[in-house]
Amino acid sequence: MHGIISAPTPSNFGLAWMRASRPRRCRRGGYMPRYHFNVYDGVNFLDKKGVELPDFMFARREAIRYAGVLLEEGARLESLGSEWRMEVTDGAELILFRLDFFVTPSSAIGSLKSRSK
Repeated sequence: MHGIISAPTPSNFGLAWMRASRPRRCRRGGYMPRYHFNVYDGVNFLDKKGVELPDFMFARREAIRYAGVLLEEGARLESLGSEWRMEVTDGAELILFRLDFFVTPSSAIGSLKSRSK
């Protein structure tokens, strides 16, 4: 079973997220929604704290950035499996969107292996 080595928390993956314990007010006077970035790769990392972000599009950008950090660290540590995903949920645990990642070897890999024998 493949799993991410060390749960992908903002501290051990060097993310610069500011996780506030109290809701902060937006410029419009409302509260910023909290988004959770859950990662599944044979090992489930459920983001219990979440992070307050201004809106859905900001959460989408953060998810893509976070996935990039996970891909970079996973490649370095050779810890990500061939399939994994990130689901971004709101405070009510409603899945807002998900990012799916697959590594699919080309048929050329088989011919390269047979030539090297």
